Amino acid sequence: MTEEQLIRLITKEVLSCLASGQDTGGEGNMVKTGTDEPPGCREDVLEDLTLPENKAVITLDSVKDAELMAQMKTKTPARIGIGRAGSRLRTKTYLTLRADHARARDAVFRDVDEELLREMNLFTVTTLCRERNEFLTRPPGWWWRRTPISPSRLEISSGKKG
Repeated sequence: MTEEQLIRLITKEVLSCLASGQDTGGEGNMVKTGTDEPPGCREDVLEDLTLPENKAVITLDSVKDAELMAQMKTKTPARIGIGRAGSRLRTKTYLTLRADHARARDAVFRDVDEELLREMNLFTVTTLCRERNEFLTRPPGWWWRRTPISPSRLEISSGKKG
């Protein structure tokens, strides 16, 4: 049996257990949720790893001064006091990192609703770039071309049409 076949077999079995609400017999026993959804798939069951209270938890095995560590964690957005599992990050820490990264990517790649811009009284700027990817990878400006962009070439609007 190849590794790919084994992965498919395990995935199929896990999904089958989840769908039926069957007790796995393991440490994290499955519990029937009273709905048609598999356990752990409802929003009220899943833990939001990006919440500040989840990030404030110190996951080091041993801390000399837990109060000082907690105080330091409130002073920086950096991931300190997270510990490791061997040479890798712990699973929860890794998942939090991935969730934060996904939120950051969404913030960069999603469009902002025109209505929100009007509500917040924000202005819009039209770039010389033809597409978003070009703007993100090769932004216009004097630092790239050594030729400053004259203000007359920029179009700035208040977000109000008409």
